[in-house]
Amino acid sequence: MLLFSHRANVEAYNQSRCAQLDAKEVTFRGKLKGKIPASALPVPEEFSLKVGTQVMLVSNHPDGAWVNGTTGVITKLVGGTIGDITEPYAKVKTPDGETIVVTPHTWSQVDYDYDEEKGEIVERQTGSYTQLPLIVAYSITVHKAQGQTCDQIVVDPSRFFAPGQGYVALSRCRTLEGLTLTQPLKPYNLRTAPSVLQFYRKILSEVRG
Repeated sequence: MLLFSHRANVEAYNQSRCAQLDAKEVTFRGKLKGKIPASALPVPEEFSLKVGTQVMLVSNHPDGAWVNGTTGVITKLVGGTIGDITEPYAKVKTPDGETIVVTPHTWSQVDYDYDEEKGEIVERQTGSYTQLPLIVAYSITVHKAQGQTCDQIVVDPSRFFAPGQGYVALSRCRTLEGLTLTQPLKPYNLRTAPSVLQFYRKILSEVRG
């Protein structure tokens, strides 16, 4: 898996890899209720996939069949619109050889109100979104890779722009043998938060008296 710092690089790379697959595209259309900004949707309202595509799950299965961040390759696709008599699904073969059946997942948007009678904060559902919890994952952003652990990754360090971003990217791999850099790592590729620098300068000044 290739890690980029910017979403535009991720999208371009994923599109180029998908275009190389000699398979028919299958389109999936989600179901949106309420007012949820497009930028807040975990997966697009409409997207297409092919058999053979490398993907990532972006939800947790209630029975533990997969977790957010599980990767695999699509072996079968059945398309459709959420709510049809025949629900869409995908079969995904994970790196350990297991095949899982991925069906639509529903994400809820919740607001919180204060109930004066009960004297407590209560949840109020304001919207929901149902779609297959899959994204193309030949490459992903460093941000989306947070919390994941991989056996092999390729990292492009040239455009790290946020403090800690370099650490997050490099620490996704279990071993140094599994880590590949697209170019040598330079000191200016790694950024430190000003507050952290200020903290250590203060400590040093106190130690030196």
